Amino acid sequence: MRKNIQLVLLILLLPYFSYSQHKIYLGTEGAIGILFSKYDDPGNTIKTIHPDNSYFGLTIGRVINNRFSLESGILLNAYNYGYAIKYRGYAFGAIGTDFISAQIPFRLRHQLNLHAGKIFLSSTAGFHLCMNTDYPYGVTGGNAVWGENDSIIAMDSTFYKSKIFPLVELGAGVDFKVFKNAYFSVFVKYYMGLINIETIKIQYRKNLETPVLANGYSRGSCLNYGIAFRYPISDLWQSKK
Repeated sequence: MRKNIQLVLLILLLPYFSYSQHKIYLGTEGAIGILFSKYDDPGNTIKTIHPDNSYFGLTIGRVINNRFSLESGILLNAYNYGYAIKYRGYAFGAIGTDFISAQIPFRLRHQLNLHAGKIFLSSTAGFHLCMNTDYPYGVTGGNAVWGENDSIIAMDSTFYKSKIFPLVELGAGVDFKVFKNAYFSVFVKYYMGLINIETIKIQYRKNLETPVLANGYSRGSCLNYGIAFRYPISDLWQSKK
């Protein structure tokens, strides 16, 4: 997996360095957010618990002109996804799964000057190629909740994950120019999943009734809030001259 990622990055980054290096910048970014998921549960007994994600990574970009730039890099995105049994207004018997995806973004960045060339309104749009580092992976388990006159038993739960999946990125933020040519940014981004990246199948039984099959889905769609820092490569050695 690591060799494949390195090869993809090498192929990806070579075109950037065919241009003058004063237009190339390196960066880092990180964010936390809410992961969107849903359930198809005929018995209305299952609920999602704490679906969230967080990521951190390195980016590289090339300035096209004073408004547009192209970016790529490598991000590690940690997903947290699970379910619990609803019982008398409470959640019991939580079962979940965490996994990390390695993501390669391809994005277009736009900057609009808001104040004296120091503060900018930014927006991004792009596509992420994501690889699940925990694939193949499945978890089975069970739990139960007993009351005075009734019971709910989760007989079996299985998690299925996709190995490779896409995400579409749309974002907006504010960039602050610092240290002469560097930028510090705060942003909000929405990532839209195109396929199911994780499926949970749960079979449970209320009391002695017929077992019910519920299905949970996540496409990896999430809303993230984060910060980023970018610095021109050329400034690393031009300042020494």
